Amino acid sequence: MKVGTKSVLFGAHAFWLHPLFVALAWVRLYGLGYWRCSDMDGVEGEGHPAWAAGFMYNVLRPRGRVGRWLVPWVWGNQRAGAWYNFCLYHSRFLSKRACSPYSALCPADKLAVAIEPWWLYLPRVVASGEVHEYMALSRGKVAKAGKYASMALSTDSRRSWFRSMSKYLRDWAYEHRDMKPDRWTPDRGERVTAGINGAYK
Repeated sequence: MKVGTKSVLFGAHAFWLHPLFVALAWVRLYGLGYWRCSDMDGVEGEGHPAWAAGFMYNVLRPRGRVGRWLVPWVWGNQRAGAWYNFCLYHSRFLSKRACSPYSALCPADKLAVAIEPWWLYLPRVVASGEVHEYMALSRGKVAKAGKYASMALSTDSRRSWFRSMSKYLRDWAYEHRDMKPDRWTPDRGERVTAGINGAYK
């Protein structure tokens, strides 16, 4: 089983738990004032938002499973495209590589990790094996060296890594909740373009 699959099943991105912390983080950052508002302003891993974004677009577009039941002139392709970007650009690294602003989901996604207790998070990323990649990237000892170097994370132990990573992500989320330009995330010079079909290159 691939590490990404394990991450979604029982690791850092566990489908049964991670969304709850993202929702809690959203409420902490933005409150409920944006509820139902329409006017809110390794390569495979970084591209993970593309699948969800493509799914949202294909479901919500006028001919999609949900969109076809909605009045097209109320919903339409424009709104489906906005949800596509909302999902796709919750990744700060992918946003930077695509030269696009991150979405409002991005700070909530980052804060979600920071508000999760270590005793709930660490056992999952250890079991999935993804902690090894995260800590290696923090040390700058893999092919994508430097990705997390600017975060200056402690790698003395898993607990110290989690503490320093949580503090960084918490600070990043609160600093960027008003959608100011992201000057914290390093620009690695790689450019990608994303397509509605959920692929990017």
